[in-house]
Amino acid sequence: YYSFDHCDAWDDSGNNYYGVITSHPGCVDGVAGKALKFDGYNDRIKIPAEILDGKETFTVNFWVKTNDALSVLISGANSAQDNELGI
Repeated sequence: YYSFDHCDAWDDSGNNYYGVITSHPGCVDGVAGKALKFDGYNDRIKIPAEILDGKETFTVNFWVKTNDALSVLISGANSAQDNELGI
């Protein structure tokens, strides 16, 4: 669980799956607490692949506010980078 309340990618679930923020997204007020504001260029959060170990299905839930209908919100790849997903 990533609340972003401290404007970082700290794993608030206590499972130690800390994310790594690339570039410098802004820190703004969110729906509840704080949120990260991405500029659409190099900002991203990389979460550890281990978070999905042993899982066949999973759910991702987040709030998003965008002015650009062409944004990629979630993308992923396996370790060989040949099974990419973009939503």
